[in-house]
Amino acid sequence: MSFTNKIKFEILNNKNLNIQKQIYNILLFSNYIFKNNFLFKYVCDSLDNISQKYTITQKNKNYIINTNLNINNNNFTEVISGAFLSCGTISNPENNYHLEFNLHSENLANILINNLNLFYNNSDFDSKIISRKNKYVVYIKEYQKITDLLVLIGAKSCAMDLMQIKMLKEVRNNINRTTNFETANLSKITKSSSEHIILIQKIIDSGKFDNLPENLKEISLLRLNNPYSSISELASMCSEKISKSGVNHRLSKLVNYI
Repeated sequence: MSFTNKIKFEILNNKNLNIQKQIYNILLFSNYIFKNNFLFKYVCDSLDNISQKYTITQKNKNYIINTNLNINNNNFTEVISGAFLSCGTISNPENNYHLEFNLHSENLANILINNLNLFYNNSDFDSKIISRKNKYVVYIKEYQKITDLLVLIGAKSCAMDLMQIKMLKEVRNNINRTTNFETANLSKITKSSSEHIILIQKIIDSGKFDNLPENLKEISLLRLNNPYSSISELASMCSEKISKSGVNHRLSKLVNYI
């Protein structure tokens, strides 16, 4: 099941929302409903349960449900909930955070924007409407605003899922950053170590190793025996206290003995 449908099923199972207002807003924002869409059966069953008369008009494979259902005090919770059920979609949060409403008229887009502004306290919500293939799209990309909206429309479990996914993504990203950093460091150490070992091996092959000063012999043997150790680690292995720059200085002097 897609994350979008998971949210919609959770909203439909939320007993705290007013069903009449929910149905009114679903139909308000629906241009038509496919008959095999779960919303079609839900709307028809709900209208039957409240003894509300309705007719169904078919156009090709599309169905328009007509009713004179009327309500008062339509608040932003029911409006946004009905709009999402009718024309809302959300991307897979494993990939990105993007929630949008595809509306069939600019007037409905403005109605939705006004209600989103009420929910997000006006200036906090940067309302955007774009035109796409004869549709008017209202979208939200901010993770926190999407999470807040899911809680508002009665999809608290899905909001928790979204939070968990975000946390897992952050943990994975942190692990990847750490791994990349450590890999880069190891690569740098390995490259430097290889250069030192080649140099030392040349000195040994030329028979000049015994002519090295004792401190250079020591650092050469430490490097040969510890090819993956960092300069700091080599410094700690020396018989006398020495800094990283001291180790680098000794290793750089080996080139004079080739």
